[in-house]
Amino acid sequence: MPEPHDDPLQPVQPPDECLLSPEGPPPDIERPLPIPVIESGDPPKDRVADQFTLSELLWLVAAMAVLMSVIRGIARWMTIGDSPAALAATYATVFGFAALASMIVLAWIPEARRIVTVGLWALLGLYIVTAVATVLMPK
Repeated sequence: MPEPHDDPLQPVQPPDECLLSPEGPPPDIERPLPIPVIESGDPPKDRVADQFTLSELLWLVAAMAVLMSVIRGIARWMTIGDSPAALAATYATVFGFAALASMIVLAWIPEARRIVTVGLWALLGLYIVTAVATVLMPK
């Protein structure tokens, strides 16, 4: 009588987690077609050049902080920023004009770096925050 361990060793089959049927997938499942490659006259974009570095982002934050400090100093010196509401209105005015000017400049630049676009959005965000603060602050 043969022993069970006398059979030749069979390779261990890993368990199939998605076993649908022994003969293959059912016929009603459609296989997705590969995405066709669209040839265009434009050269391929360099994705690395489309990013910004942490250093550029820190410089942008520092520039925004210096800009806010300069606006505050000039507004206090000219006595138009004596109250918090007047200072918020001054910030909103300057940031609004700066955002408008930067939109015009970005419209003329065909391939602006990503950090320049982030700077525009930062100006717009500061403008919106200071405009809302101006409206909500008591005079």
